[in-house]
Amino acid sequence: MALSPKQQKFVEEFLIDRNATQAYIRAGYSKNGADRNAHNLMRNHEVKKQISELVRESSEKAGLTVKEILDFWKSTVLDETEGDGDNERAIKRSDRIKASELSAKFHGILTEKIELDSKVEVQVIGLDDIRHK
Repeated sequence: MALSPKQQKFVEEFLIDRNATQAYIRAGYSKNGADRNAHNLMRNHEVKKQISELVRESSEKAGLTVKEILDFWKSTVLDETEGDGDNERAIKRSDRIKASELSAKFHGILTEKIELDSKVEVQVIGLDDIRHK
């Protein structure tokens, strides 16, 4: 089953910053309930499939595969030097920390905390109120 135009736009917007809620809003959906609805859309099989396909294509165009990127992060985290022989130099501690952070985020070990603050107005009505409408 093909994606709707809005779903396709959501996929494209999601790939920009990997923020489902913002992608949902930028794709033209309502801001109301965007967090919950974006989460539900991310669980859609066709949406997930399209995102995976576009990520794979993007990696191929960049000339790097996910495995190559992960291998680079791993070697940066674990190795204390880079290069060989006369060209060998120490990898800065800050670079090693950043590589471990990126790897942890990729694997879902480290996630960003986002705080949401919203107000919801609830109107309680009785059965009599419904009958009189």
